[in-house]
Amino acid sequence: HQTEPQRRIQEIEVRHNGSVIRRIRFTLSRGYHSEQGSDPNNPCSDTYTRTVDKIQEWDGGVGDNALALPATSIFYVVKSHSGCSSWDYVYRVDNGYGGRVEFDYADDGSASAGDGTVGTSWFVTQKRVYASPGSQASVTDYSYDLQYACWSRDHAPNQAPGWSDCPSSF
Repeated sequence: HQTEPQRRIQEIEVRHNGSVIRRIRFTLSRGYHSEQGSDPNNPCSDTYTRTVDKIQEWDGGVGDNALALPATSIFYVVKSHSGCSSWDYVYRVDNGYGGRVEFDYADDGSASAGDGTVGTSWFVTQKRVYASPGSQASVTDYSYDLQYACWSRDHAPNQAPGWSDCPSSF
């Protein structure tokens, strides 16, 4: 796979009267997924997701004098979009103080066209918030009306059962 220039933010400096009073640092990575398609006439491309793995706030100190708050860490799960491309989705965020948020996903069934032309979309079905280690989760369930599900590319003959072309006003 190719390497690309680093053009993502790595640090934000907050200044007052020319002095750095705070730094916010980002730990970045790229989830790389090499795909093997089942159809030799329709090869898959490699995919990657740029991710932020950690965010940490520092004071304006330098070197050993710098003080930091606990880092917020972000964790990902790989979800396939019809077997020929995969992407990273956030499944957990830890706040550095013992609290965390977790996410569950479901797919929209659009890969049921079976020929790889219609990719699966993923959506959050549940969010669980834990205020501290060992605490009970505050749970939010999400549901979506797929009655209006449509596919907006030029693959209308291959769309998933029950799906329709997107109206132009959509």
